[in-house]
Amino acid sequence: MNRHPAILPLSLYRGDDYSLVVRMWQDSLHLIPIDLTGASASGAIRQGETVMELDVVVELPNLINVKLAAADWTLAVGAANWDLQLQFAGGNIYTLLAGAVAIKGDIVQ
Repeated sequence: MNRHPAILPLSLYRGDDYSLVVRMWQDSLHLIPIDLTGASASGAIRQGETVMELDVVVELPNLINVKLAAADWTLAVGAANWDLQLQFAGGNIYTLLAGAVAIKGDIVQ
């Protein structure tokens, strides 16, 4: 696995629902899935001292489902950062994705 996370900036509207599916592959042609048996994943968005946890679920054989429900928002409009980490059964931890987050306010509420 690459030791550096892939950079994925996010642009989110505060209070909206979001979901992201990450597919893990052993090869660059995306033919051989990485076996995520026993792995767990976690993700969060940080804005200053405030951290908003994301709902992250590993789905075998090679999917990581990331969700943010509208009801779970705790961050204000503005800039933030996020990352997604994967921990394999053996204990190795890798940050898969990371990036800046632009949080915008809804016009209609």
